[in-house]
Amino acid sequence: MPNYETPFQLKFLREEKHLIKPKLSVRVQSQMLFDVLFQYTKDEAEEVRLKEFIDRIRNTEDGIYGNGPFSVPLAELAYLEEGCKELELMGWVEVPVFVFELVVNSSGEENDEPGPDKGAITDLLAEMFLYNFSPVPNQIYVYPKTLAMWV
Repeated sequence: MPNYETPFQLKFLREEKHLIKPKLSVRVQSQMLFDVLFQYTKDEAEEVRLKEFIDRIRNTEDGIYGNGPFSVPLAELAYLEEGCKELELMGWVEVPVFVFELVVNSSGEENDEPGPDKGAITDLLAEMFLYNFSPVPNQIYVYPKTLAMWV
């Protein structure tokens, strides 16, 4: 049984609109994105951003980021314009996501690697709701409870 005695707080930051990846294999999803979305990039900087987005999808494995689905803020993909509509045609769904800061009350030790205390916290979070870690350190995405039926 995990030790849930590590004190922590969840500080609500904001609500965002996200696109959630459908349940397709990472390989199939990545190839579809390459085939469809590159036509919507206007310059090399946008191509790099799109490649980074696709690489994030490729690097996801169940359980690494939390117990929720892979999602990305809609604002992060705004440069694709009509490409966002293509994502919806490929099964991506727009949902509200709640962004929280995870504040761990520790003994002053700063350590980037998850230790046993952080593991206990993530286990407890998984018991309470669907979530994933944000790319921003110490932030998590919390998904609506209605999404649990869909995932």
